[in-house]
Amino acid sequence: MAVPWDGRRSVCSEGTSLADPFACSGGGADIFGSVSLPSNRGIKNTFQATLNIKLDGPGLMLMEQPGGSLRVRRIHVGGPAFWYNQAAPEDERIMVGDVLTTVDGVSGQPAIMRESLDTTGDVEVTVRRPDTYLVKGLHKGSKILGLCLVRHTRKAALVVKAVQDVGVVASWNMTAGEDTAIAEGDQIVSVNGIAGDVEAMRRMLMDADILDIELQRRAH
Repeated sequence: MAVPWDGRRSVCSEGTSLADPFACSGGGADIFGSVSLPSNRGIKNTFQATLNIKLDGPGLMLMEQPGGSLRVRRIHVGGPAFWYNQAAPEDERIMVGDVLTTVDGVSGQPAIMRESLDTTGDVEVTVRRPDTYLVKGLHKGSKILGLCLVRHTRKAALVVKAVQDVGVVASWNMTAGEDTAIAEGDQIVSVNGIAGDVEAMRRMLMDADILDIELQRRAH
């Protein structure tokens, strides 16, 4: 069984972040923006996958989640999940962070689900990935963003450790709906079109006057 992990390198408090000193601070702003939900760029949120498992399991490192699902922590090169991805359509490839909600029709029973993944032959899994939403046209100017951020330990993302009571994001959240308010645990995966480079995203959050921020909310 994989050792649970929280996806963060450090803990930050009011006014400071061990990972990103800029990220945890106060400030206020009048902001304007819009939200697109979802913005998964054509990628499906839920799909079925069939893994042809041989002797060494599914080729996935998994972690149990509340409710009995299994989260993908790592995909091993050369394993059944890896080879499934080589042949699968782009919108049906298993990714790190996805959640297996059923295994051969079983859900909510992770021990049985793991046993099925350790057998040989074809195993059908239901895969669900995080919801993605895009906050567009966030007017920051010289104001403080008001987010406490830490670097994700497994992928190119910034994790929201806390949302401060004052700042651009706090103002945004006052009028945003529940599904689009930026919340603790959400992951910033793109800033003004920059993705895959955490340092570049961090600089853009600091320097840009207007922000388009793409975030993921973890699947359960």
